[in-house]
Amino acid sequence: MNFSSTYSLKSNEVILTTDDPKPVHALGYIQPLGVLLAIHPHTYEILQVSNNSQEWLEEDPYALHGRHLQTVIGNNNFESLYNFISDKKIESFPRYVFTMLFAGRSLDFLAHYHDNLIILEAEETFVLEAKNIVNTVNSIFTRILKENQLKSFCQTLMTEIRSLTGVDRVMIFKFHKDYTGEIFAEVKRDDLPSYLHLRYPAEDTPHPIREAFRKNWVRYIPNLFSQQSEIVPTINPYTQKPLDQTHAFLRGVSITHVDYLRNMSVGMMLTLSIIIDGKLWGLISCHHPTPKIIPWPIRTRCEVLAQISSLQLKEVQKIEADLYIQQSEKKTSNLVEKLLESNKLISEVVNEKDLYHFVNSSGVAILEDGQWFIHGVVPTSDQLDELADFIKDEISHNDSQHHIWYTHFLSKIFEPANEYSSIASGVLAMSISPIHDHMILWFRPELVQVVNWAGYPNSPIENSPQGPHLVPRTSFISWQESVKNHSEEWEKIEIKAVEELRHSLMEVLVARTQAIKELNASLSISNRELESFAYMASHDLQEPLRGINFYAHMIKDEIENKDNNNILQQTNNIIRLSERMKNLIESLLDFSRLEHTTQNFTHLDMRTLLQEAMDTLRRRIEEKKPLILIQEVFPPVYGDAARLRELWTNLISNALKYTNVEEIKIEIGTTLTEKGEAYFIRDNGIGIQPQYHTFVFQIFKRLNSEKKYQRGSGVGLSIVKRVVEKHDGEIWIKNNPDNGITIFFTLNKKPNDADEEV
Repeated sequence: MNFSSTYSLKSNEVILTTDDPKPVHALGYIQPLGVLLAIHPHTYEILQVSNNSQEWLEEDPYALHGRHLQTVIGNNNFESLYNFISDKKIESFPRYVFTMLFAGRSLDFLAHYHDNLIILEAEETFVLEAKNIVNTVNSIFTRILKENQLKSFCQTLMTEIRSLTGVDRVMIFKFHKDYTGEIFAEVKRDDLPSYLHLRYPAEDTPHPIREAFRKNWVRYIPNLFSQQSEIVPTINPYTQKPLDQTHAFLRGVSITHVDYLRNMSVGMMLTLSIIIDGKLWGLISCHHPTPKIIPWPIRTRCEVLAQISSLQLKEVQKIEADLYIQQSEKKTSNLVEKLLESNKLISEVVNEKDLYHFVNSSGVAILEDGQWFIHGVVPTSDQLDELADFIKDEISHNDSQHHIWYTHFLSKIFEPANEYSSIASGVLAMSISPIHDHMILWFRPELVQVVNWAGYPNSPIENSPQGPHLVPRTSFISWQESVKNHSEEWEKIEIKAVEELRHSLMEVLVARTQAIKELNASLSISNRELESFAYMASHDLQEPLRGINFYAHMIKDEIENKDNNNILQQTNNIIRLSERMKNLIESLLDFSRLEHTTQNFTHLDMRTLLQEAMDTLRRRIEEKKPLILIQEVFPPVYGDAARLRELWTNLISNALKYTNVEEIKIEIGTTLTEKGEAYFIRDNGIGIQPQYHTFVFQIFKRLNSEKKYQRGSGVGLSIVKRVVEKHDGEIWIKNNPDNGITIFFTLNKKPNDADEEV
């Protein structure tokens, strides 16, 4: 709200209107607490003076106009002022310069610079013991800085200010988002009526007034019953406009404001601004029923107190916000833990109190794959469907990067919500996945808000021949108004907490997506192995059975013909095929055990495992008489002894089997590769063509015929590869330059990676 430029500079004719802020700081008169002079910044000529100069300076105001300031305040005081200005100590706020006697009365002179003018103000000196003031203020600072909760901080602050100033009532007036104000806290004389929690409409403190409070820490009106003193001349000859008193402590008071305060039975007012991050958070209002002088040293201490309190109030709010965030983080952690520990769906935690009470709500609804899961009081499923569609459109149109949408007056922007406004006037929505229709909604019921206004809040403006103007409130008796279709507002900190919750839930979903990908990859491998198993079952295992069946029938025929030599030969064939069947089944069982038995990881000596593997193959080694070269010392290894022993048994067995030379040579050791330190086994056997280096690790895959080499099951290298993978390693083959191959593998399992059961 602004004021009109149509106004009179006469103190008894000022009309505050709604278009122009000028009268707030350029009313053309001052409070009679002291005297004011407007000085030319270069010539020090007196350009304007308040018309009470005869009382304060024993000089007629018109006689002072045009004179050099030095002729009024004397050489010494002028020199003090000149040095004050030359040293650049002058600011835009009044600061003490000197004290001077006029008509037997001691005056303190304060100066500030504003609108290209030096403004000099004087008020009567009050002798105060500086030491006591400093000690008192220091004690106040100590007490208020101990408080870390908003309510107790405000209570302590008001109590201390009341003690410092001696006023009958101190209130903390807090501005809401709509600029209405509320008496947030109060201390007072016991017999005075309470204004606690009364609301004041925004028109009571229009924008120009709020700006004046934002620009000045202190506003002091010592006597609301005094006649104000006009400034002469009305127009400053240097600036060609009325004197701007924005920062003058003697700044005049509008008639509207005087009447407003008088109607509150106030005779003196001291207001301190609470400013946080450059914004007017609220006011500390000190009221006294009769006029009361508060000397400028005390007011200065109050100014410092307001500044310190603003900083501390910001810190107190941060402490409360941090506590709320900590509680929200704990709730988020609990929810995420529940989701992870049992692989629950988000809908399955709908009844968890950490979700239901994540924000202050009366109900929560989770939309998951087109189905609603609810807890508490919420709209019906059909109503939720309609609301969810509306919210998705709102989020889409608003291009919300945070996927959060909220309101505390749903029915005003979504008409169907009128049907259920009593249970859902407020909604806070979090879209988890718009593609899959995943959403969480928290609801707040209608709060038929009973607002206790300080008097009837409407129509504070009336029309007059001079235009619309503000009318002072005549009654401050509590007046109640019911506000419907609104819920309690969602706080910024609640919105932030929900955003963080969404971030955490997305991490869970991403982790699950990755786990599903890994599971699918594992299943794909398993499927290929199952296909090979099916082939084995239908072909390889049936082949010995067909042979057994064939020879059994031949034995039957021979018995009938009594050919004993043939019977012996066929019986041997049956035994051989049975042994093969047994070996195939045992190989399958060995491969299966890798997936279904417990892995016991511990620190091992690899050379010992190698020796144990060779002991298992002792008979074949004695038969083949190979040259086996084993590295003397191996690095420490962390693994499963049984599996690693099986790995070496299969690798050495293959090196002994697939050879076409008389002198078999096998080398075993470690070497540094591009994939880190690796184990290797090198032979001089028949080798493997490069295109089959990966093929041979597949289950039941064989490259050589049984006629030339002892037939294997096709499972051995598959087992080796799976053992390596269980130890977080890799395996690969390289052909040797002359003949044979080298098989490399890494084992990267660490103690903190090991699972009790794999």
